[in-house]
Amino acid sequence: EIFGRKVLNQLERMPPSRILLVIFLTQSGLVQGKLKVTLRNSFAFRAVATEHEYFTCHISETDKTDLSVTSRRVVNTRNYPNNNPPPNNPSYVSDGVYKIDLSRVYNGAFGVFACDISRSGRELTSIQTILLRSDANIIPNDRLLTRTVNNGDEGIVLRMDELTRYNTVYWRKDGGASFNYGSLTLSVPQSRGRIRLSDAGIYECYHNTWRNYAVQGLQRIIVRACPADHWGPPDCFGICENCYNGGVCDDTTGGCICPVGFKGPNCLSACDPSGRFGFNCDFQCTEDEEFNSACRDYMFCLPDPFGCRCASGFKGLDCRTVPEQCKQVTMDECLVKCHCKNDAACNKITGRCNNNQCAQGFFQQDPNGNCQECTTGFYGENCEQECHCNEACHNVNGTCSGPCKTPWVNWNPRCQTGIADIRVSKVNPGATAEINCTVESPNSLASVAAILSVTGANQGRSFIGVRIELSSQSIVQSFKVSNVMSGDVFSCYLANRDNSLVNSGRHYRRKEADLYVLPLIARSPELISASNTTITISWTAWNDNSDVGDPPVIGYVPYYRTNEEEGWIFTDSVQANGMPTLSFTFSDLKPDTLYQFSAAAVREGPFGEGPKSSFESARTYCPIPTLAPLNVQAAIVEMGSTNVNISWKVPDIQCNTGIKQFLLYFNDLETPNMVEKSDEDSLLFFINHINSFHSTIKFTSDYSHQQVNFLDVTVPKEHSFLSTDLYTKPTDTHQYLHSSSCHPRHCKSGIAYSQALRLCRIWSNNSSFIRRTDALEKHLTARGHSARRVREAIQRVRFLSRSSTLAVKDKKGRDCDNKLPNNILLTSDKLQRAVPEKPIIAYRRPRNIQDLLVCAAVQLVTSIQHASMLSNVIVLRDASSAATTLWNPIPATACNSHTRLRVTSLALTTNVIYLISCRVCGIQYVGETKTTLKKQFYGHKSTVNTMKTETPVGEHFNLPNHTINDMSL
Repeated sequence: EIFGRKVLNQLERMPPSRILLVIFLTQSGLVQGKLKVTLRNSFAFRAVATEHEYFTCHISETDKTDLSVTSRRVVNTRNYPNNNPPPNNPSYVSDGVYKIDLSRVYNGAFGVFACDISRSGRELTSIQTILLRSDANIIPNDRLLTRTVNNGDEGIVLRMDELTRYNTVYWRKDGGASFNYGSLTLSVPQSRGRIRLSDAGIYECYHNTWRNYAVQGLQRIIVRACPADHWGPPDCFGICENCYNGGVCDDTTGGCICPVGFKGPNCLSACDPSGRFGFNCDFQCTEDEEFNSACRDYMFCLPDPFGCRCASGFKGLDCRTVPEQCKQVTMDECLVKCHCKNDAACNKITGRCNNNQCAQGFFQQDPNGNCQECTTGFYGENCEQECHCNEACHNVNGTCSGPCKTPWVNWNPRCQTGIADIRVSKVNPGATAEINCTVESPNSLASVAAILSVTGANQGRSFIGVRIELSSQSIVQSFKVSNVMSGDVFSCYLANRDNSLVNSGRHYRRKEADLYVLPLIARSPELISASNTTITISWTAWNDNSDVGDPPVIGYVPYYRTNEEEGWIFTDSVQANGMPTLSFTFSDLKPDTLYQFSAAAVREGPFGEGPKSSFESARTYCPIPTLAPLNVQAAIVEMGSTNVNISWKVPDIQCNTGIKQFLLYFNDLETPNMVEKSDEDSLLFFINHINSFHSTIKFTSDYSHQQVNFLDVTVPKEHSFLSTDLYTKPTDTHQYLHSSSCHPRHCKSGIAYSQALRLCRIWSNNSSFIRRTDALEKHLTARGHSARRVREAIQRVRFLSRSSTLAVKDKKGRDCDNKLPNNILLTSDKLQRAVPEKPIIAYRRPRNIQDLLVCAAVQLVTSIQHASMLSNVIVLRDASSAATTLWNPIPATACNSHTRLRVTSLALTTNVIYLISCRVCGIQYVGETKTTLKKQFYGHKSTVNTMKTETPVGEHFNLPNHTINDMSL
């Protein structure tokens, strides 16, 4: 199961030949993986002749039938064959448990042994273990029986400790010839290169002449067949799962082999209760000890490449050692540190931190699990930062051990400055796409930027992007590229602020154009009706379940032509209305002419028109005859009859469809004929007629043969059809609300969307809508609005269909029943008869801050020339003073309000509201100035002295009995 899941995850990485091979092996059942077996050894460091020594094999398979269990000595570790006795045959103990007794003669319990389990159709599973003597002369320095390395790793060094010194030290591998004399260390491989598969084996270190005494040190090297974090030899395309709590990735299946005490796909689940082992925690170490120490004294060996280890919380060759530091911050044979924040204590079995927080460079994937080192490519607190390295990076500070990935540059800090992302908006073929290049840098953001390169129709063009700062460490360079087609590739390059490429353009991200598939109507149109100048066709609406293309379809364009050698002609479009069938009438066609008709579906957005459907042919009827019937004669059938017999001669008319019918006309000669008027004359006659109704009520009109304007809509006539477009006065300066205005933010941010929505409702031609929205964008950016936000708002509207914007929305009224006091209208029959309709409830607005601060009791201005003399303002005095003074309040005479204000350097202050009072009559004038108050006041004095009465101040102080001395500021 694990093997099959891994294969599916890695199919894209494998060449086709290997995909076929893997599928064949999986489906045929030739390879089904290793059996779930655990070897338990309680005598790993007590192999002496006086004790009854054995080890047990525990099978965790659900189906334990048809199993073959054998045992063997793996390699001879003494010079004479009879000194290397084989183990006894396995004996059945209980369900899934087999015991292998060892020989007592010639230290027969010393050496390397294996438990082999097989079943028909399953891979042979072999588990090896090592038994050493507790009185050995030489033992492994790291007190480990096995070490697991990866193919291609850097070489390792084996070290042995010499507990008793005798003579020269020798080394052997797999019982072969001796080598490396005199040293307790051995480089693997001896050439000091990288680890190879041939380096796997049993390494033996012994004193010369002491090999037969079984006191030497043994250690087994297991080499995974793939590089680290990979599986599936020989190519090793598979990426291993994250194996936690000391788990090891199986190099043949990619699954995790979990250490004793843990289970699950990623070894995150601890056995509950503790003191159990096996692949499913299905075996108990002992029954008479507490769970926390039950698995002490036992060495557990699992299928390769795991090897042999003590249970979590113990270490050493005897699996009894619990060092003091292991009791607090380490686990898993006391070789794995818990990595709790602030070195907090943890559970020595499961490794879970008591404070439930991990140190820098570690994270807690399972809430009940321990802290695991950041996975490849991440570092920092909770492993939330990405380090962008080709190889592994430091899990705490993110420093790369090798080169950076392509988009990132090797600056300080390493691999943290570069192109973090490239996003290409999905558009219709030929439309304009927005490309956003995200640049990240922790301390060099001001000196870097992004530039865009495009292949395809836009190759060679230079693009100017809009720089948008997202944060102190991230910016977005936004570009617009027109005429985007399939196959176009966009590349964001890291550049300096002068647009020069960093490291000659080696740091970039690329992405292909993301295009919608234009809709195609599968069936050809059908003929509905025809005349001599018109033909009506219908077609089936585009369906996203059965037709080709991407939704939504917002309209259709009908086309016609006279033959296949001429180009297609369109006159108007048809909006999608949700109906399964649509129709269109072509007019102004040539009579008696064969035409071909087609229709194209249009999806939302610019350039959304899809390919034309297959065509249908139809012929218009003959033209209106120009020859009148000949020899028209009329005669009364008989005297006194009201029937008239009319006869005529058929004219010679050349037409493919022939004459359809004859129309008969007659006229009463005794009734005078009405004089026909042309359409324009009729219109003028009608206007003059309605203007004659009343002497003061007159109607204005505007008419044209080309177009007319009504409010903000202009209606032009194009090819005998009416269309709509935006109308603006020639004097319109497009002074939209400025972005720096003090209006609420939502008022300003909604301008772009509301204006674009207005254009969408007005336009009837897509090209005019695009043209108008482009102009709107220029006008709003000229008024200080963000170009990016304006484009986003316009883009939102462009995705809307015009029919949806014109649809009438139901406005649900309020249900006032529950808001009436005691619901009296519902409880009183008389009131229900008296008031049959529900009343409208009105709410009185409470006083707001404006009502509290603003004086509303303004006296009525009695003189027109004094109408600009307002009241209720801040009053200042003595404008020539430059000191900071708290002025005494002067009342505003209109509403008797008083105000104090502290002002600095008043005479030279700009942007001032001031009050001029007349000492004679008490009238006050309020003014404001952007210039200095001193300059503005001198201007008022000048209008009085020069007797200029065009201004209110000059007019008032030139009245009788008034002089400039009566002016108070």
